[in-house]
Amino acid sequence: MSQQKAKAPAGSLFVGLVVTAGWFVPAAGAQSPTAGLLHFDSESLATIEADDVPAAPPADGRYFFNLLDHRSKYATGFFPGGIVAAAMPAQREIAETWYDYQRPGLRTQLFYNEIKWGLDQWTLSFEAPWQHAHVDGAGAGASRNLDGFGNFAISFRSPIYQYVSKNGFWDYSLVPDFEVDAPSGSATSTGTVIYPQVYQLLGIGNHLSLQGSFGTAFLTGSGLGGQKQIRWSAIIGYNVYHRNFPIPGIADITPLMEIVGTDPISGANVGQQSISVDFGAEINPMPKWGYLTPYFGFAAGPALTRSARAGGDWVLSAYLAFALP
Repeated sequence: MSQQKAKAPAGSLFVGLVVTAGWFVPAAGAQSPTAGLLHFDSESLATIEADDVPAAPPADGRYFFNLLDHRSKYATGFFPGGIVAAAMPAQREIAETWYDYQRPGLRTQLFYNEIKWGLDQWTLSFEAPWQHAHVDGAGAGASRNLDGFGNFAISFRSPIYQYVSKNGFWDYSLVPDFEVDAPSGSATSTGTVIYPQVYQLLGIGNHLSLQGSFGTAFLTGSGLGGQKQIRWSAIIGYNVYHRNFPIPGIADITPLMEIVGTDPISGANVGQQSISVDFGAEINPMPKWGYLTPYFGFAAGPALTRSARAGGDWVLSAYLAFALP
């Protein structure tokens, strides 16, 4: 989706970065209230340079007990939505995502039907995935199909802290998310999953974005009771705008790389780490269709571990979404 630039006064002192869960979390900057106003030298007591005196105190845009920042890119479309990895940025949309997993003897297709709604920077989403699986049998007539809705998922997320540097170059958001996956009762549905997680999003300049998720999934019912999984993902994206690469009808393209992992920490599958990687792009056409703004993405990549290959050696994915006003 196209970027909405936040205008901020230039000139700040960036203090540092704090390493948190493998991601860089910028700390808030500090500036002396008299910095830039008085300049002492050996020939005069003080001189005041007009260019150093701001016309008005610079607004930092902070709100919600000084924890959030109106200038953040979190809800502007700067961060690409995940294709295979978790979708982390705030956005209002309806989306259809298709996944195709294949390995010898098994082909699974997922069709994720999703709607997201939010106000300001919080997001409430509902997913109803339809699954079709074809399993090859050893003998004639032994092949079978499994069809039905998977678990219905409801999740809520909202940032609890944001940092934006004075010039907007560094843009960080810390976003907890809570998800509950309820069984649909079909043959493709599993037991209930309770999944708290946390997102971290870091925008660097006008193009580069880093996103990461980390959480613990608690599985219950259908023989899964008591199992726990660590789930994590990371997304690297680079926004290329129309002014950089003028393709007719295209507002921006974001090439991206995603890596997704699952680590069972209890149950029969402990130690069977699942990791996969994919490469793709999100494409945002010029706004059209009245109030609806369409955009789409695609990705493909291999499974890197044996446990991941149990679901498919490769995954192909594509989605079409419509941003809501």
